[in-house]
This record gives sequence, structure tokens and C-alpha cells, in this order.
Amino acid sequence: MSRDKPVPPCEEAIPTVELVHPSYQPTEKELDEPVRVPPNTSPEDIARALGRRVNIRYIRRPRR
Repeated sequence: MSRDKPVPPCEEAIPTVELVHPSYQPTEKELDEPVRVPPNTSPEDIARALGRRVNIRYIRRPRR
């Protein structure tokens, strides 16, 4: 008997997020740039993304 079972949280693929290394010193221009949120993003989507488990990979400087 084959049943489709939901994947347990521990077996879900954990995405990798790239963050700029904490020692990076941004320019004044970079600090003045607004934070961009994709259009049609609900507050619930943002809260879900903030609470999601991820792997972190540090990069030296931000990508343009």
C-alpha cells in the first residue's frame, strides 16, 4: 500500500543563503539604498521566510 506522506521537517531541503561577511564595511551609498521586497509579498510570507531554517554561506562583498 503506497501512500503519499508529507516530508518530515528534518528531511526537507534546507536552502543556502549568502550573506556578506560581518567584517565588510559598506559604503555610504550602499547604506542609503532602500531594502527591496518583491512585489505582491504579504506580511505572512515575510514572517514565514524570517522564521525558516537556512544554511549560511558568507561572501566577501555584495553582488551587484
